[in-house]
Amino acid sequence: MGNLLRSLVGCLWVQSPFPIDLAPVPNLKRIHEKAEDFVQQLQRIHKEIEQHLRDCSAKYKHEADRKWRFVEFVVGDFVYAVLTKDCYSAHDYNKLVARKIGPVKVIEKINPNAYRLKLPSHIRTGDVFNVKHYTVQRGQLV
Repeated sequence: MGNLLRSLVGCLWVQSPFPIDLAPVPNLKRIHEKAEDFVQQLQRIHKEIEQHLRDCSAKYKHEADRKWRFVEFVVGDFVYAVLTKDCYSAHDYNKLVARKIGPVKVIEKINPNAYRLKLPSHIRTGDVFNVKHYTVQRGQLV
């Protein structure tokens, strides 16, 4: 009982039983200068990084656009079609099969990026190809 009494008396006279009520209330209207400077610095860094990303993206776009080529064919033109591995069935494809076929005739323009070709009868694949799979036929056909 003595320890209990001492702990209660010591608690009552040494420490406040309500420390939160007696704590100083912070002034919420006052803005901390270091925190405000830190936030402004972070916002400035974010703007610089965003501008840097825009500049890099524009540079990459410029380099990619240099390699871009505008190709448009007229119905009746002759082109070489590049056949990729997925154009063949599993048993028809091997490493010695021809990669380009042609010259083949353009028979229909589907849109500026795709054309229908008149393929040879032994090619068993779709006859519509993207422009990236075409090579222009140079010179005259004999």
